[in-house]
Formats: sequence, structure tokens, C-alpha cells
Amino acid sequence: MNTRPLRLTALCLLTACAEASPPVHQLPPLPVEARPPQAPPQALPQAPPQAPPLAAEAPRGASTLTGETAPLRQSALACKGSGLLTSLSVEEGQRVEVGQRLASLDDTLPRLRLRQAKAAVKGAQIQLKAARREAKRLGGLQAKQAIAEAKVDDVQTAVEGAMVSLEAAEISLAMARQALKDTTLTAPYAGVITRKLKAEGEWISMMPPSPVVVLAQIDPLELRLEAPASLLGRIKVGDPLKVRLDALSRIAEVKVARVIPVVGANRAFTIIAELPNPDGALSPGLFVEAEWAR
Repeated sequence: MNTRPLRLTALCLLTACAEASPPVHQLPPLPVEARPPQAPPQALPQAPPQAPPLAAEAPRGASTLTGETAPLRQSALACKGSGLLTSLSVEEGQRVEVGQRLASLDDTLPRLRLRQAKAAVKGAQIQLKAARREAKRLGGLQAKQAIAEAKVDDVQTAVEGAMVSLEAAEISLAMARQALKDTTLTAPYAGVITRKLKAEGEWISMMPPSPVVVLAQIDPLELRLEAPASLLGRIKVGDPLKVRLDALSRIAEVKVARVIPVVGANRAFTIIAELPNPDGALSPGLFVEAEWAR
């Protein structure tokens, strides 16, 4: 097959297309002076060097501590003896003084034992007097050599035995008096009855002890404040505190009485101060805020 005519035809077509397309005009290059000047590349601004971090320092000023009021001491009081509770002479909320009677047990049996002990003392005293008289009489006979030496020794032994019997009887008398005294429950310190645990007619046992009432001393009150662990070793006994309570119309000034240097799970330790409360206007359990100056 002859392909020459086809090649000539294709060549003619390509030539005609090239002649028909418009010419492309290229802009001449700008002279060097006419080109806009290019700014030199600038370095990116760098952050100023930072100083190494300083160790954290506790802020100066006053620290606010929170806590609550508590009794200076609180006791569940029980009688020293056992018996039927026949008298309970106080009520909850009543203020009592040192030595005031709070409750009494049936004292019938202790009074009988006291009478018995007194009688035993009198009997021992009579026996001692009789032994001494006999020893004195035999002593005169011994001087005259009218009695055997053994008889004098027996009388002297009887005198010593009577003395021991009298001492034992006196001890029994003291125990009987104490047993009668133990039927009465008295206040060991001034305070307020916060709770009654027994009622008249109930049996009170000595072992195990049966508490009758709960007594709390509220003058002065104890302030138990929580301080952050960062202040441990900085708060000292005697440091002044400014205390604010909702029940006070002024700020009271107290001093730190004790520091408990044990940090709990809340990362705080306890400090204790005492707040005078002579009129009993404040009670335990009140929320309190205190400021400690650094």
C-alpha cells in the first residue's frame, strides 16, 4: 500500500493551521534599573528569653482559718457505786457549779453498812481498853514478881491484837463512808448539762459503768481551727488571732493555745485557741473564722 499521498496531505494541513494562528507578541524584559527594588528578607521576631521560674513563695498578709467552737472539756458522768437511781436533780441545758449534786442512788444498804462499821469500831476500842487495863494490872504484879513472865507476854500480845483489830475496823468504817458518798453524783467542774442518759427508777451499775448525764465546760470555749499544711511550723503558740463569729457583734482577739502538728487527709492541721464565755452566750458547734497575721 502506498502511504505517500496521505503523508503529503497531513503536512499540508499542519502548514495551513500554523499560518492561520495569530502571532504571539512577547514583552521585552525590563531593564535592571526599572525593576522595583526588593526588600531584603527580614528575620522573624523572636520571643525575649524568659527567666527561670522562681520557687513559689507564700503570699504575705493575713490567712483566714475556719473551724468551730467546742467545749473545753466534756464528760459522761457515772456514779461510783451500783444501785437504783432514785433522784436526778438536773435538766438538759442547766448550768451547774463545782460540787453540785446531780443524781443520787438508793442509799439504804450503804447506810446500814456504815452503822455496822461504826459498831465494829466501838467494839474494837472496848477490846483495846480492856487489854490495856489487864496489861497494866499484870505489870504491877510482875514488879512484885507475883506472876509468871509468860502470862505478861500473853497480855501484851492481846494488846497488840486489839490495836490491829481497831485499825481494821476503822478502815472498814472509812470504806462504808465512801460507799455512802458514792451513791451521790456531783459535778467535777462548772458547766452545762448537755444530755441526760438515765431516768429515775433505772438500775445503775458500776461495772460496766452506766453514765447518767453528760457535762460540758463552755467557759472558756475551745476554738478548733483548720490551717493549711503550708503554715505548719509558722503558726506558733501565743500568736494572736482575730476571731469572727456570727453570734458576736465584734471581733474577739485570742491567742493560739496549742498546735497539733499532724497533717490530715485534707492537707490541714489543727490549732486550738480559747475564747472566754462567762455569760454562756456562745455554745459549742458554732462556725468560726479567724485571721492569723503572718
